Amino acid sequence: MIARCLIAVLAVAAGLREAAAAPAFHAEPQVLVLEPAVNATASGTIVLRNDGPTAVVADSITAEPGCNTAAIAATPLAGFSLMPGEQRAITLTCAAQPASMQRCSYRVRSPAKTVLLELEAVCAYADTPALVPDPTSIDFGPVAIGSSMSRTVVVTNTSAAAIDRLFVETTDLAGNFTAAMPCNPDARECDAAIPAVPAGGATRVVVACTPRTEGAQTAQLYITTASGARLAAPIALSCAGAPATAPVLSVSTAVVDVGVVDVVNATATTTVHVTNTGNGMLKLLDMQVVDGGAGAASDWTAAPRGPCLSGISPMCVLTTGLTADIDLVFDPSAIAVRSAALLIHFRDTADRTMAIPLRGVGLGATLDVVGGHTILDFGTLPLAQTATLTLDIANRGTRDLLAGLVSVTPAGSPFATMPGSSFTAATGASTRITVTCKPTTKGIFAAVMHLAATDVLAPAVDIALRCAGDPDAVLLASPPAILLGEVRVGEPVVSKTTLSGKDAPVMLMSAALELGNPFLSLSALPPATTAALDTTALATADASLNDRIIVTPVNALPLPIAITGNAVTPKASAPSTLSLGTFCVQQPTTARAVSLTSTGTATISVSRPALQNADSPFDLELIEPIGYPATLAPQQRATVVASAKRRATAGPITDDVVWTTDASTIAMRTRLMATFVEDGGAIAPERLEFPDTPIHLDSGNAREVTLQNCSVSLLQLDPPQVPPPFSVDSPNFPSTLQPGEITIFTVGFHPTKAVTAVETLVITSPQLPGTTLEVMLIGTGTASGGSGDGGEAVEDTVDRTSFYACGSCASGGASGALVVVVAALRLIGPRRRRRSA
Repeated sequence: MIARCLIAVLAVAAGLREAAAAPAFHAEPQVLVLEPAVNATASGTIVLRNDGPTAVVADSITAEPGCNTAAIAATPLAGFSLMPGEQRAITLTCAAQPASMQRCSYRVRSPAKTVLLELEAVCAYADTPALVPDPTSIDFGPVAIGSSMSRTVVVTNTSAAAIDRLFVETTDLAGNFTAAMPCNPDARECDAAIPAVPAGGATRVVVACTPRTEGAQTAQLYITTASGARLAAPIALSCAGAPATAPVLSVSTAVVDVGVVDVVNATATTTVHVTNTGNGMLKLLDMQVVDGGAGAASDWTAAPRGPCLSGISPMCVLTTGLTADIDLVFDPSAIAVRSAALLIHFRDTADRTMAIPLRGVGLGATLDVVGGHTILDFGTLPLAQTATLTLDIANRGTRDLLAGLVSVTPAGSPFATMPGSSFTAATGASTRITVTCKPTTKGIFAAVMHLAATDVLAPAVDIALRCAGDPDAVLLASPPAILLGEVRVGEPVVSKTTLSGKDAPVMLMSAALELGNPFLSLSALPPATTAALDTTALATADASLNDRIIVTPVNALPLPIAITGNAVTPKASAPSTLSLGTFCVQQPTTARAVSLTSTGTATISVSRPALQNADSPFDLELIEPIGYPATLAPQQRATVVASAKRRATAGPITDDVVWTTDASTIAMRTRLMATFVEDGGAIAPERLEFPDTPIHLDSGNAREVTLQNCSVSLLQLDPPQVPPPFSVDSPNFPSTLQPGEITIFTVGFHPTKAVTAVETLVITSPQLPGTTLEVMLIGTGTASGGSGDGGEAVEDTVDRTSFYACGSCASGGASGALVVVVAALRLIGPRRRRRSA
């Protein structure tokens, strides 16, 4: 029995779902694929039919998270009632878009908000029928429920343009058909990078029948490309689902993608259906949300519903055809891609685990003071004279800043701002704040300018304002202060100041730096106003550039001109190499995060990271920031996730991630490496680095390690060798791997000393003589208060479950075997973040 338990979406009423029964309330078609030309529009209709004996009452039709509503529109979405035999048409419209596949899932909900029906609209934008498939149709024949049978489609590119990205869609929403290559993981729909296929070349698409119900199953396979090519006609798919002899777990989606969600007081909610589509009793044992490489596990929460109303643990039983729902809530905490994974533990004929990738994107704006200024000192001014300074507020986020607020306290001070109370800032742009001081009485004045935005995550910024009024002052400086901000070491910056008299020209005697900052110098002072004075900042090391110019006139009050700024050094670093590990040919691969860090004291600019080779065997996904060019403050990172494309041939692959910054004229490179094998074992990643971890405390920092059996025979595994302070946190390590089987176990870091530990995880097998599967483990223990000890060891309160090996997961086809992992249920209550000014 193949154990790649993949997609099953059941369009059903709330409560129990009978997988084999045709629903009385259904959609025709359930998946509508429209094929507009590139940058053109199209429309079509999905008809909702009530063929049952009773009325259907719907409260609404809702677009699910991840729906691209800018590309796809549906109408009407209001509630309705259908008497027996009645129907209702839903019109779907594709807006003009570039070459791509845009998808939108909809759910028809009852007045109680339960799901009555699920449907999907797809807009496949392409111009040219230049993809020629062989074969043009596939009949898989009989396939047992819970098993899989694969076939390969050779797709020839007859267009004049090379193709490097495929968009794949099957029209069977229940997941009776899935695509392996190029999808990673297997899924009924995906957008996937592929090795470049030139004009006249060919690529392969591996399709599988994965039946969820008995009887005849049919679907159509659509394929388009990023260059605008498509099939002349979809590929017809058919197979016959044969009865299962054991329980089979099916889930409603291979990947959960909730799309873009604002980081301020917004969430996205979706539901995963978990169904026993086989025969017999299936037990749900546990579930867990784990980090997917972006540190985003806490952005996701999971909660089970009926029939597991009291929670999955210690056990929830699904009889044949029964479904349990798991509600997922995504509440992003950063403007970035926030990926994680939902792990579901269950028992059919053995203990197993299924992993469902979770993906969401945090959307938001930022509020950054360009130059990092914290003080505006206007110096000494004649009474009733206005002095002006300006600040730029940058929005480096992914949407417009709409709710900026500016205020000055205390009220009644001589300071004012323009704009006076509110401001906006477009994405990737800045807004200028003009600040003035106009003293009307003698004295020294101080206030605070408060900059905030209710629609950003960042805290408010307070800037000190200083000004003095003196009736004896006769000199004026424009601008009244020199705001240098960041000055890079070795790069001279010249600031010009114009000196003038209040009522008449003023004779000047001298100008000097009050503190004598060695990195500042002044030009010669003219004898009288109006006069220009240049201040040059040229630093040889990081240092404060704060000082004051004291301009002394003849027989008049000296004028102080404040100088603020810092000499900084731009630096950046990125790892020279990153090994993703080893993988089996034809099987899914895992991804690794790689970052460039701003390691100097300067804010730097970073261009979009790119792979060196256009026909790279790797794929990159931007994690944070999402848009480029980007600005990184000191110690901030630019992070991407690298993954090896699925591959049909064995051997090593390499390419470089190219990082380009203004910190150096030479681009930095990270060499990516991975190896594909067709026999033996594979392990990924090659190296695990844990975040700094308090000693004697359980930080729940377990990381995943993936093992694959690439052989056609059973692979026995010896107990893993894991030196402390590292440990296999999976209580039961698998003793065997079936041919083609993939398993995931977790390794944790549990330090007892405040030192850096470097050890090696070693796995051996009698079938792999002289060969070891190894992972380098690195972690640093930290002590509270610098005492060298985190305190007394505390009882482990983290709920843990056993590791479940996939005992009979042999694959009879190219699509492989069930991913088996370790999990412990930790349901985290939804975060309610309050944004305050």
